[in-house]
Amino acid sequence: MRDVNVFLSGVSLRRRLLLIAALVLAVPAAAETKSNRISRILQAYTDTGRFQGSVLVADRGEVILQKGYGMANLELNVPNRSDTKFRIGSLTKQFTAMLILQLAAEGKLKLDGKLSDYLPEYPKAAAERITIHQLLSHQSGIASYTTPDFMARRARDSFTPLELASVFWDRDLEFEPGSKYAYSNSGYHVLGLIVERMTGKSYEQVLKERILDALEMPDTGYDHTEAILSNRASGYTKTPDGVENATWVNMSIPFAAGGLCSTAPDLRKWDAALYTEKLVPHRYLELAFEPAAKFPDGGGYGYGWMLGSRVLPVSKRHLPVQQHFGGIPGFTSMIIRLPEDRSLIVILANILGSEWGGVSNSIIQILYGEPAEIPKPSMADALARGIRARGVDGARRECARRDELDAVQGEINTLGYYYLRGRRLSEAVAVFECNASLFAKAWNVYDSLGEAYAASGDRERALASYRKAIELNPTAVTAQKALTELERK
Repeated sequence: MRDVNVFLSGVSLRRRLLLIAALVLAVPAAAETKSNRISRILQAYTDTGRFQGSVLVADRGEVILQKGYGMANLELNVPNRSDTKFRIGSLTKQFTAMLILQLAAEGKLKLDGKLSDYLPEYPKAAAERITIHQLLSHQSGIASYTTPDFMARRARDSFTPLELASVFWDRDLEFEPGSKYAYSNSGYHVLGLIVERMTGKSYEQVLKERILDALEMPDTGYDHTEAILSNRASGYTKTPDGVENATWVNMSIPFAAGGLCSTAPDLRKWDAALYTEKLVPHRYLELAFEPAAKFPDGGGYGYGWMLGSRVLPVSKRHLPVQQHFGGIPGFTSMIIRLPEDRSLIVILANILGSEWGGVSNSIIQILYGEPAEIPKPSMADALARGIRARGVDGARRECARRDELDAVQGEINTLGYYYLRGRRLSEAVAVFECNASLFAKAWNVYDSLGEAYAASGDRERALASYRKAIELNPTAVTAQKALTELERK
């Protein structure tokens, strides 16, 4: 303060006090500005029906925003709060991976040990070829059981973990273990079974004892549908015809791959613990954040974490990120860790179809001092309105308005699958074609377009789309499998 007084010498006492007050308040005001900017962006997404949930943002270790948006229950008009509980889907995987790392640190299993060593019931033809490491990094070759067909037929059925494993364990492996990456809920279901077998306790009990109690996370746990939970959000699905209650799913199905619920504040505690040795020694913790499986874009998958970078649009700076996404009927979730300065973004939404990608990009831009615009109207919403008014021609007209609308690949893809599942094939093709024209370098849009063409009986265009998907991503297992099946016909 002495230097400030020297600088202000000759200024009147009243004016000096006002200037000193302004200087003292400058730092908090800057932090508040970030918070306000982020909240304004989130409110815009909420007001246009593109987001509903709870968000927490920590800037360099300090929480600057913790707030709910939209409704936890639309029918009862209950708003979301900062401590509302949401199903977190595949964010569960990082907790399952941590339990495995704890068992490895204690010498109770080996990461390079074979699946057959720990689960002798599993068919030996596959189990003797698959390691724990490959299960953790989605390189096992076990096909994911959560296919649209399975979920349509069995989503209401109750399973024990072993009964559910028997649904998929007799299937042929999709590839030789360790040779490729393919995201597999089945692999993490098996890891949950191994946790139970190695401890003699239920997955839920082990998780509570080893992680949730240790980190004082009282609002996180296995989500049993029948349980009464205070502040639990209801799940919804956004459709072209409005918002609907989410499809009911028996929570025995997601298990160790996606069965948890949590709150943003609890996930903040989880994030903080991952900078310490509270759960495992650093040498094991580091394994979670090493890219065991490599992605074509330079990123990779560790143990329960997607690893890569976010590029700031103005400075082009690459920010290393450790992140994961979750999706389960009625809910989407995202956790983004920016480990260079210990910043954190948690986004929990109780409407499937929420635009969390654009939300997260805007938050990151604001955190690092770059501009973030209030979002334009949604291209996906415009396509749906166009189809309602004029059919396929309406979709094509709206797609041409790309400069006026906010085109988000995931939103548009979700819309396309809504029509595809409803057997409205011409509308599905129109939406997927629009997505491919907007995101010509994204392999996934061609994979989806190929599926729509195949369903419509347009074999040649389906083949061309799948080949384009594989050209852009040679490891695209679903596209390769679909292409092989089509070529045989």
